[in-house]
Amino acid sequence: MRHAQIDALRGLALLGICVINVWMLAYGYQQTHLAYYPRLDGAADTLSMGAVVWLAEGKFYPIFAFLFGAGYWLMRQSARRAGLLADFANIYRRRLRWLLAAGVLHGCLLYAGDILTMYALTGMVLVQVADRRPKALLRVIRTCLIYLLVCYGLGVLADVGAGMRSAWQGERLSDSIAAFRLAQQHSWVAMLPARVSAYLMNQLGVILALPELLCLFLAGVLSVRLGVLTRPQRHRARLRRWMLAGLGLGLPLNALLAWQALDELNGRPGSWLNLLDDIGVFLHPLLAFGYVAGFLLLVPRMVAWLAPAGRMALTNYLSQSLLGVLILSPAFSRPQLLLYCAAVFLAQCLFSQWWLRRHPIGPMEAIWRRYTYRDAKIEG
Repeated sequence: MRHAQIDALRGLALLGICVINVWMLAYGYQQTHLAYYPRLDGAADTLSMGAVVWLAEGKFYPIFAFLFGAGYWLMRQSARRAGLLADFANIYRRRLRWLLAAGVLHGCLLYAGDILTMYALTGMVLVQVADRRPKALLRVIRTCLIYLLVCYGLGVLADVGAGMRSAWQGERLSDSIAAFRLAQQHSWVAMLPARVSAYLMNQLGVILALPELLCLFLAGVLSVRLGVLTRPQRHRARLRRWMLAGLGLGLPLNALLAWQALDELNGRPGSWLNLLDDIGVFLHPLLAFGYVAGFLLLVPRMVAWLAPAGRMALTNYLSQSLLGVLILSPAFSRPQLLLYCAAVFLAQCLFSQWWLRRHPIGPMEAIWRRYTYRDAKIEG
């Protein structure tokens, strides 16, 4: 059974993911933070970058992770209705193995910042714990949050002890950008070793990312089990509280992150605001959940437009990377990159609507489903 509001929310997240991934595709695979890109050039550049860091950076992968966990429980419900619950764990592990293979290929061949690999690896843990009672899931979430608080708390102390970031970091990152621009003058094949190396380096973050992703996955599981995501009209008071908390706290705190990013891009590293980088793992999801609650409450009219893109999320995610490799270059200004994202997402919405009038699911989703379910008849 499909839920249009979940598909639409996934479609909205696709736009946010495109707005973030486009920077690494255009400016360099070595970059891990938007503030480490070329210096700002004019008011339009400043406004574009400030808005992206404030409203988008780090805000949409939590939504995707949340919906990934929700999707797990919805698929489990479908398996129960089809009489396949006893074999569901094995079915889902096949799904994750396919996703892992897709993530490795995507990361090595197209986009070094691939997230599918981490989703697949974290999903292996999700299968082990997601069927527990809600109170037990809350204990797992609490344990993961304590782990994150300790790890990132140590990061804050390390920043203080080291006197924040030093100027040599900016020089190293500038060298990284220059090296990427030189490599981009050559062919896709010539850039392959650098892309593979950057992908492998990005995956080293899985030790820290796994507890964070597991928290978000389990939040998605609980949202379905409690009916908040599938029957939002029955939980309007709760969603209103989440929206007010998420937006009321998330918008001003993430504005500080944007201020920090603009400070660094203007060549002024070392601000006390750099400490916020170490707690961004908490600030980003705060605003992300404000978006989720607000979307479920306030914009039901967008569901019909966004839902088709969300139903083909994997196809659209991979095609965004493919288009970026074929089209983007450091010659694009920041405002031009945002216009590019809007054009790509509009085209994907239109294509998804056209495709789904002719086929039940997207092309990559069909391949994924065929491998996952084999001969089993299950609604996914």
